[in-house]
Amino acid sequence: MVSVFGSVYNESAFVHRPEKTVTDYLEQAGGPKKEADRRNMFLLRADGSVVPNKGGWFGGGQLASLTPLPGDSIVVPEDLYRTTLTKDLKDWTQIFYQFGLGAAAIQVIRN
Repeated sequence: MVSVFGSVYNESAFVHRPEKTVTDYLEQAGGPKKEADRRNMFLLRADGSVVPNKGGWFGGGQLASLTPLPGDSIVVPEDLYRTTLTKDLKDWTQIFYQFGLGAAAIQVIRN
């Protein structure tokens, strides 16, 4: 079996096939979700060693063309630093609000 975990559409364990690559197993799991951290995914070998993804993803990375061994796991972490425009605007609005509130408080204290 080869397991695929993390930010993919179908976390599961698949029957090992010697001709399949990491890319094939990721496609079988539905592929990485949009919030997946594709650059930092890795292959966890059955013996406990880790093969990181060096040089990119699908086509550019070392990991894409590797053939997993029986018992290996492909881990696709979630991108924890991903942000949206709405969240950024909310954060900046809160900063300006707090700044204005502080300025108003200083003005009241002066008078």
